[in-house]
Amino acid sequence: MTPRRVLVIGYGNTLRRDDGFGPIVAARLRERVQHPQVKILTRQLLSVELVTDLEQADLCVLVDAATTGATGQLDVREVEAQAIEVGSIGHDLSAASLLGLTQQLMGRSPKCILHSTLPASMDLGEELTQHVAALVGPTVDTIARLIGDYLAD
Repeated sequence: MTPRRVLVIGYGNTLRRDDGFGPIVAARLRERVQHPQVKILTRQLLSVELVTDLEQADLCVLVDAATTGATGQLDVREVEAQAIEVGSIGHDLSAASLLGLTQQLMGRSPKCILHSTLPASMDLGEELTQHVAALVGPTVDTIARLIGDYLAD
């Protein structure tokens, strides 16, 4: 049996306060989870270049500051692939569009779970607000548990 592979992508702009939530969680997770079947990336945005990484994964975990949900609360939901027209691709993609593109180009895409929170501030600055900073540790715990359970099955 082929070992399961997990891809974690924390994305956002670390110079825009709470938008740095994803990369900060990914960096902390990288310190905590060191497993040969787990790849952890940080990006400013989701882009076409991630298709090959997604195609190789069985589970993808995305971490982002989102435009929905509530500040100070972690929203966890599965993302379904959404078909897109290849000619309409810009510099960044939504999670659903990236999964759809992976499916279209590679013939498969992984199960994908998004962990997000609504930012309190997107002003210039490198420090998370209190509400979002308080979610970093619990989010790392949640994702580490998810990865451990997934790889143990």
